[in-house]
Amino acid sequence: MSIFSYFRQDRANNNVKTSHKAPDIQRFLDYTTSSHLNSQVSASSDKRQCDAFANAPLFSLAAQTAAEELSCRTSNAQLIPQYGLIGTREDVDELTAAPEDQFIMANMNVPWSAFICGSQGAGKSHTLSCLLEACLIQNNPTGTLSHPIAGLVFHFDKFTSDSATQICEAAYLCSAGIPVKVLVAPSNIWNMDSKYRDLPGIAEDRPHPQVAPLYLDDSKLSISTLLKLMAFDSTGSGTPLYMEVVTRIIREISMEGSHFTYGLFKDRLSATKLFQTQETALNMRLQLLDTFLTPELTPHLRKPSAAEQDIWDFQPGTLTIVDLSDPFLSSDDACSLFSICLSIFLEERYNCSRVVALDEAHKFLTQSGAANVLTEDLTSVVRQQRHISTRVFTATQEPTLSSSLINLSNATFVHRFSSPAWFRTLKGHLTGAMGKSDSASPQQESDVFQSITELQTGEALVFCPTAQTRVLREKNTVINQSLGSRFMRVMMRKRVTFDGGVSLVATAKPHATRPSHQIENGRIKMHNPAPRISKKEKTNTPNSNTLPLTQHDRHAQTKNNIPDRSLQARNPQSKRSSSNQVTSSSLSTSQKPDQAKVATNNKVKVKSRKQIISLAQRYADRLAEQKSRDHTTLLNEPERQSHLMTFKTTFEQEPKVCSTSDVKHLFLSVLGDKLGDLNNFKGSYPTVVETK
Repeated sequence: MSIFSYFRQDRANNNVKTSHKAPDIQRFLDYTTSSHLNSQVSASSDKRQCDAFANAPLFSLAAQTAAEELSCRTSNAQLIPQYGLIGTREDVDELTAAPEDQFIMANMNVPWSAFICGSQGAGKSHTLSCLLEACLIQNNPTGTLSHPIAGLVFHFDKFTSDSATQICEAAYLCSAGIPVKVLVAPSNIWNMDSKYRDLPGIAEDRPHPQVAPLYLDDSKLSISTLLKLMAFDSTGSGTPLYMEVVTRIIREISMEGSHFTYGLFKDRLSATKLFQTQETALNMRLQLLDTFLTPELTPHLRKPSAAEQDIWDFQPGTLTIVDLSDPFLSSDDACSLFSICLSIFLEERYNCSRVVALDEAHKFLTQSGAANVLTEDLTSVVRQQRHISTRVFTATQEPTLSSSLINLSNATFVHRFSSPAWFRTLKGHLTGAMGKSDSASPQQESDVFQSITELQTGEALVFCPTAQTRVLREKNTVINQSLGSRFMRVMMRKRVTFDGGVSLVATAKPHATRPSHQIENGRIKMHNPAPRISKKEKTNTPNSNTLPLTQHDRHAQTKNNIPDRSLQARNPQSKRSSSNQVTSSSLSTSQKPDQAKVATNNKVKVKSRKQIISLAQRYADRLAEQKSRDHTTLLNEPERQSHLMTFKTTFEQEPKVCSTSDVKHLFLSVLGDKLGDLNNFKGSYPTVVETK
């Protein structure tokens, strides 16, 4: 057989094989969308155009009409059931273009993200409010919204004071009947409550924002939450030294499988010995943490009471503003709390869709560690927006601070600015900024920058590659064309709600604010800690410094397991010092086992070694105060024995016992450690052993 005969035979065999595989090829063609392979070219093209339109963030009314014509061929379902008017196009020929070509709508049915930038007074907050109105107002005259979305807005102002505080403009959405809740720092709640209760332009009969302190309870205080509150940044280089100890404690709790609570964390932390520098920095951070914990977790602090309603309940059509404008908070602290609020907000996202908005993001999205963590959280939400049904809208003056959000945003609204550095940043992230517009004549890069500087207040250049704004008709065929690498010039619409961002000029009539001393405090109540004994009462009461509580009070408190908070509030280090003493006591006993023998006579009923340590510490605190007033430092042995006899009477009605000698030695060791007399007891502290 010649080689040519071999090729002819092989071709024949291939033809036979192809004919046998014809049904398989048809099965594969059913799952392809290629026009030159699929026989149903027209139906496949119509479906692709309908899908592209249904997922477009922005569209024109003309594109909607064309898409509905195509949708009638495939299905009767409405492509975009929820949408809202954003503005009108300014770069189309008004003489030749139809009116429906000028109206630009926002798709509120699918998740998408937007980045809004521009100079002050250019209309950023106005654009953000228009987007929020389209998400929240159900009976919206500028659109259709059958399923409202739950909203969360982050706001922070560095330059705040009692007389001048910049509130969040999104709070004015309450003028349309939207329930607005404002969560503020407990340390600045009185000032913020007066500002949000007295919004100018809001009628008295309209609902006003409800201000509540931002508190976290044990159900919201997870391991990741605590790490963020402790200013832990795994990617940063400025991690505090105490975070190594904190991380180890949290890791141990996690490996044990125990339910994480703040009380458990504080107990483990109290039993750990730190260096003085670490302990000082840690205490400062814990004080900030205690500020944002519920009064139930911090009963020793006097703070505003928690709101009666659940502040973390996000219902459809409601707006929650987290305004952390506070002279006691830095931008890093605000970013840490924003990150926590974001995670809580997304926990119940399956109840309804979510929208997250950042107002004046340049004030807190800096290059610090906490800001980077918040930026990473936001970019993670944007990456997963289709899966978690969440929209992210960011409004900022400086686009250079959050370039990652520009890269991932579906639409970018560029308002007026005059900074070449800002334009270079946008040019590196937006293809439309290279010089193409959606008009007939192409423009160069310099022309694009000039167009930005010439924008009027409320105008914006919109960059959205997937926007459906153009309609082409060829041979009785309607084709929607996306915006692609072009941009369009849009004038934002008027707000449905009251516009609270109007600039205040010199000739404007000043708004009459309510004086601070006339503000009713009925809506906010104070949580009062356990009452303390004043110095005057201590002086007039001879035995007040001898006993922390009477025997009857101590018996009632021990029976109900109620701790004495009065001295813990005065000396927060008492608990930690006590725990450290327990550790040293145990080490001394292990080194000298012959001294750890427990006597079997003279039993005294006690609860535990920790109870003895705690009560002894409270006795020592009061004795130290008394000795300080008397200008003495040490107690003699008769005084010690007298206090010990009173001390033993407090351990009654308890199920566990230990020897009197152990109670005595442990009590005197703590008392001597507190008052500085360790000569008689150094190295001879037996451990209290609990026996049944």
